[in-house]
Amino acid sequence: MHCRAQLHEWGLLWTITTVAGGAVWFLDESSYRNLWCIGSSVMATIFPYNILSMMPDANRLLNNTVIKKLGVSWVRTKLDAYDKQHMYRTFVGLFVLGLWLYVMTKP
Repeated sequence: MHCRAQLHEWGLLWTITTVAGGAVWFLDESSYRNLWCIGSSVMATIFPYNILSMMPDANRLLNNTVIKKLGVSWVRTKLDAYDKQHMYRTFVGLFVLGLWLYVMTKP
């Protein structure tokens, strides 16, 4: 059951976060309401980034014969690139969290 749920959890999390940010933007009447939309829009970039940029490399790296076919140096290079790609996701999430915490503290 966990493996089946794991396929959908990130897409669901992305959808809930994006829709919730958009809903709060729509319902908020303060002068800070556009920050909700900015945060939601920035957060919406994470899922397509994962699918288009990170997943092809991750699928190649998960192959059992990748070291035999492409060599250890290729794998090391791809793992370093994967770390940098993951750093983008982390910074985007932290940026949106900080932005939304800032907006929540405003009257």
